[in-house]
Amino acid sequence: MIKYFNEPDSEIEISSDIGGGEPIYIYISPDRTFAIYSSSLKDIVSNHKKEILLKIDRKAISFLLQNGVIPPPNTVFCNLFLISIETTATLKKNEGIITLTTRNNKNLIKNSYADNPDGHYNDRDLLETLYSAITKKLDKGKENYLFHSAGKDSNALAIAIAEAGAQDRFTLITNKSTNDANLDESNLSAQIAQKLGFKHHILHQPKELGLKHLEEIENFFAHAPLPCTDPVSLAYPLYYSNYPFLAKSNLLDGMGNDIYLGHIPGKIEYKFQNISNILQHGRLSSLPIRSEGKFNSLTRSRPEWTGLIGFTHKESKSIFPESFNTREYWKNQDLPQNYFLFRSAVRGKIIDQEIYMRKVRNFGDVYNSNILFPWTDENLISYCMKIPKHLKYDEKNLRNKIFLRNLVNSKTSVDPDKIGKRTYFFEIKRIIKQNENYFSKTIKNCRLFSGRETATIADRLFLNLQRDNRESYFSSILINQLFLIAKWLESRT
Repeated sequence: MIKYFNEPDSEIEISSDIGGGEPIYIYISPDRTFAIYSSSLKDIVSNHKKEILLKIDRKAISFLLQNGVIPPPNTVFCNLFLISIETTATLKKNEGIITLTTRNNKNLIKNSYADNPDGHYNDRDLLETLYSAITKKLDKGKENYLFHSAGKDSNALAIAIAEAGAQDRFTLITNKSTNDANLDESNLSAQIAQKLGFKHHILHQPKELGLKHLEEIENFFAHAPLPCTDPVSLAYPLYYSNYPFLAKSNLLDGMGNDIYLGHIPGKIEYKFQNISNILQHGRLSSLPIRSEGKFNSLTRSRPEWTGLIGFTHKESKSIFPESFNTREYWKNQDLPQNYFLFRSAVRGKIIDQEIYMRKVRNFGDVYNSNILFPWTDENLISYCMKIPKHLKYDEKNLRNKIFLRNLVNSKTSVDPDKIGKRTYFFEIKRIIKQNENYFSKTIKNCRLFSGRETATIADRLFLNLQRDNRESYFSSILINQLFLIAKWLESRT
């Protein structure tokens, strides 16, 4: 539902839900005489009562190229703003002109890391609260699907549904990774589904992109409301091509709880963030560094170590001449605080929300699916806040969600500690190599990019794909990132 703000000499405050499951989008007209806001970005863009004029923000392109994400409340559009976790917006109209200000409230992150010796936890209370979060926003009459993996979060959702005896209402769906058996979760997911009593469906990645796949990619990016550089974004229009039943359904996803259950880094990240301030101010930062090279990693700032990936400023400026150095912005966010708190602020509030969760939201907006992130539910967060600290995370040994590890092990006989952390793997390198002309043409023809310089950088990255090393892997990530940005911009410039 859209709400309007145009009352003279008035002021309102706007906040999203506490967990960021439903961000609020605010559109302010170019003449700043009226504003509309809603939790539905699609409703704002397609609003017919007011003429919606959205203009690309050139500064936002710099963030997309160098970091893969635009820090809220800003978006890729000059006059569209996003209000999510721990942020309150104030709209004020004075002498006919609307102004927008925001303020941050860090209670969620701060409270989640506070010790709670008098807290309590038991599996039954968690599962009942979790099931309530799952069902309260389901659209009746739609099929229900849960993106399922071998991980703790989606398994907890599946266990909550099973304990409520509602397995027949949901189907578990899992991506099939064919390149590396150690990364593939589909067989293990199928075993868990059988044990818990669910129907299970495997989403296979196409071996080749056919005409129907290419047409659906064009359709998807023409209608996706906001850009997203998640490396697996391209998988989602391909899912629809092969599995159209996912459209107009309820789609549950297990993301959204790391910000309050412990955003624990990997060992390499934790090691290098400690010395990042030294490395980025050393001689390395003055060298001509390639974006895909290992020296680029060594010059990262602490915020960038939390998961920001992109081109160096120099190469970003070669691609997009108006590009400015975003590193100054991130330096200002680099507060001298506990890295776990800091990581939650950057990874949880920005990267998770606007890279990982955005790709799913875009799918929902394009294909009219109801996207649900149950872990962002206020009642569930309130319950989890009462869980004793030692059951949530162990900073010394870099382990989080200890109570979920125990739950999954006891209910499925799958030990998360033994199988290790697995990741959603999409074979983007293979897809790029098989369709190099399509990717290359999209990148080189982008009207906002500098043709010759972009071609030079892109050709180098494509050449790197012929190798089998670290630079080849990161080259595929950067080609994909450049493609995703260019393809989204294609129909809007």
